[in-house]
Amino acid sequence: MLGSRRPALQLIATLLLAIFACAATAREADELLSQRLPALTESAIANEAPLAADVPSEQANAIESKEVPTTSPAGRGLTESALQLIGVHYRRGGESPSTGLDCSGLVRYVFHDVLGRDLPHRAAELARLGAHVARNDLQPGDVILFNNLRRSISHVAIYIGDGQFIHAPAAGKKVRIESLETGYWLKRYIEGRRIE
Repeated sequence: MLGSRRPALQLIATLLLAIFACAATAREADELLSQRLPALTESAIANEAPLAADVPSEQANAIESKEVPTTSPAGRGLTESALQLIGVHYRRGGESPSTGLDCSGLVRYVFHDVLGRDLPHRAAELARLGAHVARNDLQPGDVILFNNLRRSISHVAIYIGDGQFIHAPAAGKKVRIESLETGYWLKRYIEGRRIE
């Protein structure tokens, strides 16, 4: 039964991603979702693809005219590779998803996986690579640096867009996504680095 609905469900997922990518704010995304989700869900249940005419023209025009920031192919690859690591256990000094990763091990693994680059396995050494990027200019794939242990640079992560990053947080935890806007991380943010 689910197999027969798969195209409709995939269409819903695609439209949801488009709404989030095109919405300027979380409130705008919420408004678009509340207007469209009931109709999309009904269509999926009935195993019918929603028609383009189902989308109010003002929303369609807003989505078409919205400029979505471009991501470099390398940034896209780094982000996709990092997302595959969600749920991997933290291990101090870890460099492999099969045995566990620490924060710099995650960055090192992803950059080697996507770009073939062998990066250092220390946050302070990573801070010397690439070019400085201001917080409001971060792009997916940029490395972000934090001070969370009262040392100048003690934690690294990979920015994935929309104010979020992926990292291996600490012992007993798993690789996960966090918001750069939360008080804890915002206070400890140092800079972004674009390593190509």
